[in-house]
Amino acid sequence: LYLDLYSEDWNLIDETNGLNDSAIWDIIEYDGSIYVATANGINEISIVNHSLIPDVNDHFKPLMNFKIYDMEVDSEFIYMATNGGLYKMDWEEGGLSMLSKKEFHKINLEENAIAGTDGTLWLINNENEEKYMSSNVHDFDICDSYIWMSKGNKSVLLDSTTNQNWKYDQSDGIPGQKIYGINCDTDWVWFLTNRGIAFYNWKQYHYEKD
Repeated sequence: LYLDLYSEDWNLIDETNGLNDSAIWDIIEYDGSIYVATANGINEISIVNHSLIPDVNDHFKPLMNFKIYDMEVDSEFIYMATNGGLYKMDWEEGGLSMLSKKEFHKINLEENAIAGTDGTLWLINNENEEKYMSSNVHDFDICDSYIWMSKGNKSVLLDSTTNQNWKYDQSDGIPGQKIYGINCDTDWVWFLTNRGIAFYNWKQYHYEKD
């Protein structure tokens, strides 16, 4: 679903327009295109005319029967968390490389590594070595060397350098008893809960937890 800012009309892109599947888990923008993660592979959509761009080089054809849960990109690769494992593809040459057999539902690029959760948070380095980070992780985000994690009814902040961690829950002002999602930047972290959204200026106040 997209909004035309000139006509102020909403328009729907689905299987009738050529989308692989109407179930969408993630979208990303890269180099003038929108890449759509579906329950049946990946589609590329023009950011100019909103039409599907044919996969003439068959770069995404091997993923046609995969559920694509999450995607991340950098200048060289697109990384894809699927029900068949974690893959990366070279933007220029195509071709898929498997980084892990784990079924991650959320991934995040870190310097010289990629983090992912399949219920357990793992960090995968350039040699594809998997390092255990934490269990019972539903969602997470990375800011510098810190990892914010949602763990059901609480959130945990992990310093990945020292392994020190701090717990945040309702007693710290997070509304609700279930945290569905979490995101951060260098100043703020925000929690998506069953009782609304909470913002916390962790840059200013986190030191008080020490």
